[in-house]
Amino acid sequence: MKVWPFLISGNPHLENRPVVVPDFVKEAGAEREIIRAAGGFNTTTGEAIYFKGYRQGLGVIDMVFRVMHARGNMVGQGNDDIMTDKQGRPIRVIAGIAFTERMPEVTFTQSQLDAAFAEIGTHFPRYWDEKTNWDAVVSRGFELPAAVGNPLRINVKESPTLPSSIPPSFPSEEPAMTLSPEDQDGEDPELKKKLHRRVRVKKPPKIREGKIRLWPFGRKD
Repeated sequence: MKVWPFLISGNPHLENRPVVVPDFVKEAGAEREIIRAAGGFNTTTGEAIYFKGYRQGLGVIDMVFRVMHARGNMVGQGNDDIMTDKQGRPIRVIAGIAFTERMPEVTFTQSQLDAAFAEIGTHFPRYWDEKTNWDAVVSRGFELPAAVGNPLRINVKESPTLPSSIPPSFPSEEPAMTLSPEDQDGEDPELKKKLHRRVRVKKPPKIREGKIRLWPFGRKD
């Protein structure tokens, strides 16, 4: 199976960005979309995330990755300390593989993701010392070695397309929601919270008791 390693992280001087991206992703100008797709809470030991994505012009772009704290031994400092930014906040690393074929059943092991990281890990210490800018390094596809060890627990995230960087959008496993007139004027507070959180509402100002009430316009980045 041919895969492309990728790595996303910040450093003490720069915000979260692609450090290494697949060559075909960079050629398509989709680096920022990879950042938006490959996120989430930190994965635990023996766990990974499988993101099922698609981009027009590229086709299937699926990813298996881990989300973890940057450690000193990843950036050439010879220790296992959690690395932090200037404000003392832990810096996260998103590292994994991308591939262009949809897998009916997903089984990966820690050894396979470690092999992918070994392909690109030398770029991380160089990036760690960068203070002004970083142009993402491209990774080339390679044949993933055979699985060794216990399978990782896979959490699946699905999106019909890679989230677009302009305008912002978020991957979701639930169908898009729309507002009906009853929903707009209903009194159920939990329903309103959910709708306001997930839906960009377009409605003119509504006048009640002589005051103008503006409805929210959805969640922003």
